[in-house]
This record gives sequence, C-alpha cells and structure tokens, in this order.
Amino acid sequence: MTRRNAPGPADDGRDRVPPGRDDSFRGLASELRLGLVAILAASDAPLSYSTILDRSPVDDGGRLNYHLRQLTGTFVRKSSAGYELTQQGRWAHNLLVADVLNDEVERDPVVIDSVCGRCANPTVEISYRAGEGVVECPACEHVLSAFDFPPGPADSLSTAAFVAAYANRTRAYVDLADDGVCPFCAHRMTSTVDSWAERRPDAPSVRFDCAGCGATVYAPVGLVLSTRPRIASTLFDHGAALDTTPFWEYEWAVFSAPTVSQQEPLRISLTITVADVEWRVVVNGDASIVDCQPSM
Repeated sequence: MTRRNAPGPADDGRDRVPPGRDDSFRGLASELRLGLVAILAASDAPLSYSTILDRSPVDDGGRLNYHLRQLTGTFVRKSSAGYELTQQGRWAHNLLVADVLNDEVERDPVVIDSVCGRCANPTVEISYRAGEGVVECPACEHVLSAFDFPPGPADSLSTAAFVAAYANRTRAYVDLADDGVCPFCAHRMTSTVDSWAERRPDAPSVRFDCAGCGATVYAPVGLVLSTRPRIASTLFDHGAALDTTPFWEYEWAVFSAPTVSQQEPLRISLTITVADVEWRVVVNGDASIVDCQPSM
C-alpha cells in the first residue's frame, strides 16, 4: 500500500479543485486563536464569552474580543447560545490534533508481533518516516506497506496502538478509494489494474487515481478485494479477523500474490486461503470481480 501525488487531471468542472483560501490560514496564525479553537472543541455545547475568558490564558477582554472576531465567520459561530466551532473549525481542530504540518516526527524501525505474508518471517518491523508508516520484512527485504499517517498519533501512540491504527486506517482508506471517493480530498477516484512496471513488473496491483488532489494510491489486489462485501463476508465467515490481524500477515494480501492469467482482455487471478479453504478470484482491468469460486 503506497501513495503518490501529482497534479490533478480534472476532466470536468465538477472535479476541479477551487483555488486555495490563504486568508483561512491567516485566520489561525496565532497561538491564542489555536488555543481558543481547542477550548471550543472540548465543549459539547456553545460557550459563553465569560466561560471562554475564564478558560483561556487571556485576562484582557479587549484582546480576547479581537481574536474571537478573527475566528468568527469561518471557524467560529456566534449565536444567542454562545460561541461554538463551525464545521471548518472542527476540521481545523482535527488538523491540529493530527499535527499534519510537523515534519520532524520519526519512529525508528522496531520489531512487532506480526508475520510477513510474503515469506512468513516472524520479525516484521514498523517505522515512521516522511509522513508515512512503513512496514518492512528484513528477511525477504520487502516493504509490505508504506502509507500516509498523521504525525500527531504517530508520535504519541504506543507501538501496539500505532500498528493497529495504521493497519485499520490504511484498509479503511482503501475501502473508501475503492468506492470511488478520494480519502484525502473526497473528489472522484478511478481504479485500474497496474503492473507498476518500474518497481514491480511481475506484481499487478490496483491503482487509484484522484481527479481532484492528484493522489495516486497503489494497493495489493487482495487488500482491495478484502473490502468488497462479497469477499469480506466470506473471510469473516471463515475466521479472518481483519480488524485485529494486520492485512500484511495474509499471503493473499501482499503485492506479490496475484498473477496475470490473461492479457487480452486483462485478467488477474488471486488465490485467497483462509482456514484451509481456498477461493480463486479473478478481476479484470478495472479491478471488477469477474469470477469467484472455491478452488477444486
């Protein structure tokens, strides 16, 4: 699982991203305003002016008034009930908690309680660098997964919590992309089977392209299929606990698992094995299932 970015190839007006609003960022350009956003985010109900003044480090009403005015309209809503965050304010708070602009967070590789689906090595490692969680197998020297993950939780979570959050978040993002929605900007995503020739010429993967932000996501065919209701229910019925077992532990969910069974038209075959039961799944060039049946 990995992601790249390129300029968005918007093919119609509905998919074009509107110009950036630099004024919105300027509205948050104050440590005090960021603190006010956090105070409002922590409340389940609108807060009165006096309550905000009491909870903030400000003892100057005029200064508090000024900064609230800078936030009101875009990030804060004022009503007879008091002050509360707008949806934009909640998004801003989410970005602050995720600490998305922090480029200094790193986690050195550490061995985790997991196995490599490619070679069955029991000493898989996870690390964090350049804004991505990275799962690697030192035995077969393969990157099993490298994907976007916010710095805030990457820095604060325990190793076990980081592994679980990374695995489940990545699979959820693949599910969203497979539904045609970009998990990063919510614009339209299309899927194709791609050999990723420059890096994995013999391992076809599913490529998702966003018409908005230009994100390109490559995911193992098995990982994509595991999010489809038809396959997911079969896996669940046979004891595959994908919510607790990281996807990279399954042999069929790694990049090297599928094979090209036919070129024209393109057909990709994958054998999914769970609890000694096998299914042969065949997908076409746009990653749609064309055949799924137990192996004889």
